[in-house]
Amino acid sequence: MIGNDIIDLTFADLSAWQRNRYLDKVCSVNEQALIRDSENPARTLWLLWSMKESAYKVHFHENPKRRLNPISFGCTLTSDSKGIVHVDSEVYETISDLGSHYIHTIAFSAESGQLNIKTGLVTTDQPSGIRKEIEKTLLQYTSQTWKLDVADIKFEKDDKGIPFLHYRGSANSKTQPCSISHHGRYGAYALAPSNAAMFKSA
Repeated sequence: MIGNDIIDLTFADLSAWQRNRYLDKVCSVNEQALIRDSENPARTLWLLWSMKESAYKVHFHENPKRRLNPISFGCTLTSDSKGIVHVDSEVYETISDLGSHYIHTIAFSAESGQLNIKTGLVTTDQPSGIRKEIEKTLLQYTSQTWKLDVADIKFEKDDKGIPFLHYRGSANSKTQPCSISHHGRYGAYALAPSNAAMFKSA
């Protein structure tokens, strides 16, 4: 399972790191120290938030009754763009793309490793249409990469709200977990593995 989260820094509250009551709700003491000691505290806060959110999406697959409690997702940075998130007894690794105006993070189980995760990024001047645009881009990518008819691929969610791609060909019906996110002008997806033969039988 994979998760991803994107932050549009133009739409993010870049002063939130200065509010102690807010930080106490979402960050541990160690995370707060990491934020305050960084060269760009606002960006570091939103990097940690993106790590927590993307890890939560992976965790939710196995714990569908779990709701996001940011402070229970403990983050550490192993480099500028890589980190580890601990929650309960689970450990997730994260990789972040630190753009000039966005932060995009993917998360995956430390046990499974990175696999062959494919990601995509979409931007638009009309934020209200970003969700449809990212779904369209994901379907087009899947169709082109896996040589499938785009009309036979649908983006859906199961009864727990977990997103997946549903492929209905002439001979069978298959599904593939995926992750999408959007914020402000940006949308993103994460998909693994990148081979149609790896679809799970429905």
